Amino acid sequence: MIINPVAIVVATIACMGLGSLWYGPLFGEKWMALVGIKKDTISKADMKIAMTQGLIATLLSNVFLALLLLLASTQTLADAVKISLVLALATGVPGALHDIAWERKPLTLFYMNSAHCILNFALAAVIIQALSQ
Repeated sequence: MIINPVAIVVATIACMGLGSLWYGPLFGEKWMALVGIKKDTISKADMKIAMTQGLIATLLSNVFLALLLLLASTQTLADAVKISLVLALATGVPGALHDIAWERKPLTLFYMNSAHCILNFALAAVIIQALSQ
């Protein structure tokens, strides 16, 4: 496997799409209630900043995921998904739990964010692996 920059960009776009669905039509209202955001208080400028920061974070995550897939010499999509699960369970899920613990947010938010993290890493791994062979 080689690191394919196009695969990283495609994975980043796909992950941003998943996030838009996850925190939009699927769970957006519930998520906003859990974090204390009111729809009428969100400006377009705030959304641009948040989306830009999210894009950068997703791109960085996918670069490092691609590096881990390369270092692990993954050969199959299943191998890539296994690595993505290890990464999500070792970093994203504990990070979400720290957020809940320190920010005193509801446990439901932990489940919502952790599930998104796991799916996001798996989606990215499949795309990066498939396009980098």
